Amino acid sequence: MNKKYKITALLLTLVLMFGVSAQATIAYLTDRTDEIKNTFVPVKSPAHQLDIELVGEKVFEGKTWEDEVFSFKLLKEADDPAQEEQWIQVGTADVDKDNSSFDMSGQLKQQLTDEGTYRFGISEVQGSIKGVEYDKREYGFAVIVSKAQDGALHIESVYPEYEAEDDEFAVTSLDGVYTVKAEFVNIYEEEPSDPSQPSEPTDPSEPSQPTDPSEPTDPTKPGDGDSTEGTSSTDRDSDDASKTGDEMNIALWIALMIASGTMIVVVLIDRRRRRA
Repeated sequence: MNKKYKITALLLTLVLMFGVSAQATIAYLTDRTDEIKNTFVPVKSPAHQLDIELVGEKVFEGKTWEDEVFSFKLLKEADDPAQEEQWIQVGTADVDKDNSSFDMSGQLKQQLTDEGTYRFGISEVQGSIKGVEYDKREYGFAVIVSKAQDGALHIESVYPEYEAEDDEFAVTSLDGVYTVKAEFVNIYEEEPSDPSQPSEPTDPSEPSQPTDPSEPTDPTKPGDGDSTEGTSSTDRDSDDASKTGDEMNIALWIALMIASGTMIVVVLIDRRRRRA
């Protein structure tokens, strides 16, 4: 019996010792929990200063603006020169008679993700409204983005790719904010009505067939050698006569010669009579 009591007492002692130790451990941990405090410090993102605006205006001339809708697109030069498409569409905007202006600033800023030089182009989508001449101009501009020491991006410079001939495209800066503004002009010209089809011309009457001309007689063939058959004496004389170029009337000269000879003969006869 004594042995059993000793074992039971030992077990009770162990239980009590374990309970006191566990309680002390729990109390210790509870006290330490009050002392441990977790502090969350959020990492602040750099404040990007992308102070740039891209706005546009549509001018519609030639008629009252009714239900026509015009669209515009923002293009960005590809980052990789080897890329097949050198210009990628990164933004769009629509205008109508109730709102003739558009703002593509947000779509532009989404492309400025790192420092460097970005090139953009803005133009009108060529539609198919009858009688409307769409603006075919494309305005190009470049944006230079720099990075500060804290990693924040900011606009260093904005400039047009070429000087516009008028004020319809401009890049301005005011209080550190760059503004890119473009104006597009569409002109409506009413298409002329189709003219009436002219009547087909009447077929001309066929001309009468001309009468066959009588066949000419064969010319007389000249004889061989010295034969004069078929040739008159007058023709032969005229052929034999030499051409001197003197066109004066030879009959007049012959008559004068005869008259002169007759006078000489008369004079001679008269002299003989006087001598006899």
